[in-house]
Amino acid sequence: MKCPACQGQLRRFKIGSVNLDACEGGCGGIWFDYDELVKVDCEHPDPNQTVATPQYDPAVSVDDYAVRACPHCAEETLDKKLFSLGSGVILDRCLECRGVWLDRGELEKIRESLHPRPFKPRPVPRKPRLLIPITFAVIEQVRILHLGPRSGTLQLKRPPDKNKIAKSARLG
Repeated sequence: MKCPACQGQLRRFKIGSVNLDACEGGCGGIWFDYDELVKVDCEHPDPNQTVATPQYDPAVSVDDYAVRACPHCAEETLDKKLFSLGSGVILDRCLECRGVWLDRGELEKIRESLHPRPFKPRPVPRKPRLLIPITFAVIEQVRILHLGPRSGTLQLKRPPDKNKIAKSARLG
């Protein structure tokens, strides 16, 4: 089979129990037949584990926007579809055989989006409490503010008499 991206020869290799085709020595892409991508992910659930890293030639350039032919169905072209919003991976898939072509590095991006690393919450900084040393002078200032400067005892003011207010309003 020919590589849909760089037209190199695909070589068969095995990941667990799944046989895949990769462009080793070329662009480093991987061809997944129908359901092989799911099988690889099920057999290797740890997102930190590197699953497949075919060797590639950095001198080989690939046009991501070019129309690509399906390596399995010679006459079909691959349809481009966004894998998920946050992943940044555009899948090249065949609508006939339902195979998927992933460019180099896209498998790791897919696995990272399917198995995100646990979120480590930041510690919330606590505001330091303002401590005021309470001394006799502070207590005396509070007493003066609440009770008045002259008295040492609490003086309660009576509410104004409504009758006196009404009489003064009539007179005035």
